[in-house]
Parts: sequence; structure tokens; C-alpha cells
Amino acid sequence: VIYKTKFKFTSISNRTRIEYHITDRFWRYRDKINTKFLINKNLIPWIGYEVRYFLKENRIGMSEIFVGMFFKMNNTFSVNIFYDYRKKIKQDTWVNTNCLRTDLNFNF
Repeated sequence: VIYKTKFKFTSISNRTRIEYHITDRFWRYRDKINTKFLINKNLIPWIGYEVRYFLKENRIGMSEIFVGMFFKMNNTFSVNIFYDYRKKIKQDTWVNTNCLRTDLNFNF
């Protein structure tokens, strides 16, 4: 389920989903909120937050904070470069990870 709303210079979206992992046999709930700052149509800074709730363990198992830049090259191709600060629980201890990620998006 995705909810989107747009203001003059910002766009906010909320993506909610429930996933089942076949190999590990567990369900998890994910909720991601993004805010895009619509300053330029080809260069869009954004921030986001995602939480993952593991139903089998009955607790939050992962959360992420995102800060990035979305580069729209043309109508069919765009690049998203962003920093991802990830906290994941492993053996009852929170482990922090810093990631620099890139998405390549093709629209047909």
C-alpha cells in the first residue's frame, strides 16, 4: 500500500507492506516514509525512514535512515545515490551499519 501527498515544494510518501520470506519462513512488516524536496525537476534531494517489524520474534528487527539525491537524466532513466544508516538486531544486540547505495531506475 502506498500513500502519496504533494505540497508546493515537498512530496511525502508512505509505503507499507507485509513480506513472507520463504527460505527463512517468517513474516515481517515494513513501513517506509520518504520526503522529497521538489526544488528542481531533475535533481531531487530526499530523506526517509524505514522500520521492519519481525512478527516471528515479536519485535522491531531493523530500522534505517536515508539521505539522498535523485538524478533524473531523462524520461526513462534516473540515478538515486543515498546514504543508509542501518540498525539491525543480531543476537539481542543492535549492530549499526553505514552504507552508500546507488539505484539505477529504468521506466518503460
